[in-house]
Amino acid sequence: MTMFEFKQLDELEQIETFWVEGQKVGERLGKSSRYILYQVNDFYVEIKYNLVVNVIYAMRSFECESPYLDVYLLPIDISAVKQQV
Repeated sequence: MTMFEFKQLDELEQIETFWVEGQKVGERLGKSSRYILYQVNDFYVEIKYNLVVNVIYAMRSFECESPYLDVYLLPIDISAVKQQV
């Protein structure tokens, strides 16, 4: 499935798709939200949960070139890998 095909699905089909076919690859916390990042084929889906009522209230999909991915990549410490090279 491509990201274009994913975006053509209705919201419930999108949720089922990332839940069944996606791989959880990241998570972060906001002030009142929890964000979970899933990889589905060659694109990503970010889910925003409301922490108070624990429901999805936003979802966006993007490709790996997107700056939306940076908030998940920047905290990763790769210093040990750099030293081995």
